[in-house]
Amino acid sequence: YSPYKVAENFNLLATLAPGRVELGIGRAPGGLPRSTKALQHGIAEPTTLEAKLTELRALLAGPADESHPLPGLTAHPLPQTPAEVYLLGTSLSSAELAAEQGVPYAFALFINSDPQTAQAALSLYRERFDRSRGGEPQPILALSLIAADTDEAAEALAGQHKTVRVTLESGQTVNVGTLEQAAEFARQAGQTYTAVEREADIVRGSKATVRGRLLELAETYNVESFIFTTIIPDYGQRARSFELLREAFAEELV
Repeated sequence: YSPYKVAENFNLLATLAPGRVELGIGRAPGGLPRSTKALQHGIAEPTTLEAKLTELRALLAGPADESHPLPGLTAHPLPQTPAEVYLLGTSLSSAELAAEQGVPYAFALFINSDPQTAQAALSLYRERFDRSRGGEPQPILALSLIAADTDEAAEALAGQHKTVRVTLESGQTVNVGTLEQAAEFARQAGQTYTAVEREADIVRGSKATVRGRLLELAETYNVESFIFTTIIPDYGQRARSFELLREAFAEELV
């Protein structure tokens, strides 16, 4: 989507719910190569994420200035409290961009589970964060989590998930859910590939187990905030997972 479209949507949301809206930006469009090409169809010159992010933040703040191709362009309505922008990434380059922009940065450990890359990205973000914009670094760890009443129940739910790491001949890598999806991704990309299936990297367990693991991760990666994705088909079990997560940090566990 164009920065203007995103700014317009989130300005409306921020007007409807002041102070409650956050805007997360991801580097990748998601989906298979064909879907990505369809989303970019008609765009003559692809714009860098850095340029898009800069334009988006300007439009969230108010009318475009004279440096914009369309001076005076305004993403209505203008809220009293604009949505805060966060950047989600899996690499050193995304960490550096977040630091340069002075925005919160979430490393997606559920996509790239390599601890060395995560450590390096978060360290780079802290070191190069531009404090001249008035903020402080806000490193976040984004991960998959499943909590259940017992460790065994959580293990059973998590065991249903596999992840397949696809490496194309170009060097591009991506995670998909099945070997069939890996083959389709490579077919649409028009490249040969290798695929490695492995157990999905999911924090799982009872609330005591989950609490302990999250405290370990917070210390290891020096973060105070997490973002969770919980992939459980059954809504009741998914809701229960979040209930247990809340309870895990709302009470002292022995």
